[in-house]
Parts: sequence; C-alpha cells; structure tokens
Amino acid sequence: MRRFNFLNLIFAIFFLTTFISSCSEDEVEFNTQESNTYESEENLEAVFDLVSSITNEGMIQVESNDEMGRIAQSSGILTMATVTFSGDKESGRVEIDFGTTGVTGPDGRTWKGVVVLEYDGRRYIPGSVVYTVFEDFYIDEYKIEGSRVSTNITENINQPKFQVVVTNGKLTWPGEEGLVATWSCNRTHTWTINQDFSFSLSIQGTANGVNTLGQEYSTLIYEIDPLILKSECISSSAFIPVQGSKTISSVEDLQIDVYYGAGTCDRTVMIKIGKQTKEVHF
Repeated sequence: MRRFNFLNLIFAIFFLTTFISSCSEDEVEFNTQESNTYESEENLEAVFDLVSSITNEGMIQVESNDEMGRIAQSSGILTMATVTFSGDKESGRVEIDFGTTGVTGPDGRTWKGVVVLEYDGRRYIPGSVVYTVFEDFYIDEYKIEGSRVSTNITENINQPKFQVVVTNGKLTWPGEEGLVATWSCNRTHTWTINQDFSFSLSIQGTANGVNTLGQEYSTLIYEIDPLILKSECISSSAFIPVQGSKTISSVEDLQIDVYYGAGTCDRTVMIKIGKQTKEVHF
C-alpha cells in the first residue's frame, strides 16, 4: 500500500495546537476553567496525534524490512532514532529510541526517551492490532505516558478504518508546579483514498479527561459531523481539520463547541462558549 503523506500534517497540528493560547491571533476570553479545559483537550489530542505518526512510521518500516532484527534504514522521523526490531512481519516488537539527551524533532522540539510498538498481524489487514507504550518519553520537558491501541476494522479496501483507543494518557508539565492533564479516547479513523493518492481522514468518537485544575470533562465528535483532514490542504498550510465539529463539556455545566468549517482549506476555527462566539486564526 502506498505510504500516506500524513506525517507533516501531524507535526504541524502538534506545533500549532500545543499551548494553543499563545498561538492564536485572536484569543477567546476564557475564564480559568474554560481555558484549562480547552487547552488540556487540545494539548493531549495533539500529543497523541504525534504518537500516531510515530506508530505509523514504525509500522511502515516493519512492512518494508526484509531482514528483521536489524537497525532499520529509516525515513522520516525515524532517522532521528535508533530503531530495533524483533519478530517478523506478522507479529513482533519495534523499539524506537530517541536517546536520553534527546534529538530535535521536525516540530523544533526536543524528543527523548523510547516509544515501543508491539504488533499482531500485518498493519493493513483487518483484525491487526498495534499497541504503543512509552519508556520515559518526553517532548521538551513535558512527559508523556499512557497506552494507545490501534485495531484495523476495515470493511472497504478503499477506506482503511482503524479503531484508536488511548488509555491513561497523561501529560506532565515541567517545573515545580508539576501540572498534570489526563486523557483517554475511543475513536474511529477512516481514510478515503482517491485514485491520485490524495486522501481525507475522518475522525469521530469520544474522549474524556481531567484538566490541570483536576476538573473532569468529556469530548464528543459526532458521526454525522466528523472532523475531516484533507491532503490537498497541506499545500495551502491548512494543517488543522477543515470540516466538522466537536463538543467539550464538563460536570460543571461547561460546554465548548468547536467548529472547523465546511471543507475550505483555511486555518480558521470558530469557538462558542455560552453566548460568546469568536474566530481563532492559526
């Protein structure tokens, strides 16, 4: 199967959404709870999108390697890491080691630590499963923990589909405060591949987390209005979803609605909190 050029998209999403309050041109006037909830959700989702790209790259190397157990002749983000394999193309383990001192990633941040993949079945065959866990893995000084499981649930060969479950996702801020946000999700990623190998990615499902204030929240992306990312928007620097919406809510009756548009390759998001609506430009 042709390699998807989704990695640059993920890097840009991570760069633009991490610490989103400092990246937007028009800051929405959140109160403390709203700000922490929105930023916690965006940060954790962006981090695990990055983990998704590392996982995909590792499995691409598994598919392309004829000699398992050696250090891969890697491409993309894996050129920065020491990559070792055990097993074969049907099942095995991939260890992606960015070192203890760290390397500079494509997003300009320092990556260090180890990402471990354990897989059962070939990636693009229905029923295959990839497990992703971490060993002292950091982006800059932000520690990432948790596990990610991706299961191939494809029904149509032209629309590869994966169930993605993140359990006990955790982001710990550096410094004496030791701020922590946690996140779990159960989502479906559906790829639509065109004859010219352009693609779109549809994401729908649920997530729940605890923000840095210790407040619980949940996120819903409706099946009838999923988040859509398009390959053709990359050239116009629209690196965020260009269609769809999600709702972030909490037990404190907080509701944040995020609208990504109707498919135009722009970099504008509409955020609604109560009666307040404002555009945010990336």
